[in-house]
Amino acid sequence: MGLGVAVVTAGCSVSTHQGTSDSSTAPTPRGGSTGGSPAGSAPDTTAPAAAPDADSALVAAVLDEVSAAHALVKADRRAHPSLARRLRGLERLHASHAAELGGLVAVSGAAAEKRRARVLGRLADAEADLQRRLVDHSVAAESGALALLLAAMAAGVAQERDRL
Repeated sequence: MGLGVAVVTAGCSVSTHQGTSDSSTAPTPRGGSTGGSPAGSAPDTTAPAAAPDADSALVAAVLDEVSAAHALVKADRRAHPSLARRLRGLERLHASHAAELGGLVAVSGAAAEKRRARVLGRLADAEADLQRRLVDHSVAAESGALALLLAAMAAGVAQERDRL
């Protein structure tokens, strides 16, 4: 994931230098308005929220999904020690992704697969679903930096899924 973080970091530094008047990475709201007030008037408190606020619900949803994936992999790793070596990288990847978004959150319902023969197939399917959702979320993100992060996360999931 080191390369993905470097790409995201590069994307963040580019977006903060693209003519914004402050150090935030928030893009200009749609329609070309900066949301500022005309000179000499009071600030407009009814202006639409900046991109970080618009993306906060998206980040929370992604964090829930990544935390659920982490819990599922962890439950299977603990239930099937013979698969621990194969699953540890995926578990670490999800923990790393969650850390980028604020940290793992508590989730319920992560039950281990009872039959070892089904673990890898079930996880491969779950990871493919997560990868598709991350791609969809990257398209939906208002912030370019968040879009890059989510796309890099999807790529990381694809690479780890190929190792299952």
